[in-house]
This record gives sequence, structure tokens and C-alpha cells, in this order.
Amino acid sequence: MIEGKKIKQISKVFTRAVDGRVNSYIIERDHRVTRFKQYLDADVLPDGSVREHDIIQFYANPGGLRTVYAEDIVL
Repeated sequence: MIEGKKIKQISKVFTRAVDGRVNSYIIERDHRVTRFKQYLDADVLPDGSVREHDIIQFYANPGGLRTVYAEDIVL
């Protein structure tokens, strides 16, 4: 699937300043996937909470285990 591939993560991140303003910026990172761990669908979890986005977990070089929204991945 994605093992051995180079993928790009493009994520929009929001931060809140001390004065309450919300700032956003884009993170772009390249990952070399060494091992795929799992794909988790958006769903209701056993404890009643909700996972709102599909997520992918994989091991990357460098960086180790990564958990990324599936929609943020570009192959």
C-alpha cells in the first residue's frame, strides 16, 4: 500500500494567541514510509466519543510513528 513510498503531509494547523486571536498556518512535510501500521475509519468509539476523521498510522524515517489525517496525505 504505502510502505516504501515517499508521501507528503499537508496540514492546516490552528493556534490560539494569548489575546484570544486564532492563527492558522500550513505544515508541509515529506515522509518516507518504512512500515504501515493501520488505517482507522471515522467512527463512534467504544467509550462513546467520536473520531471525526479517518486517520493513518505509519512508521516513517525520520520520525518514528506518525498519526496523520488521511485527507492530509498526498502520494
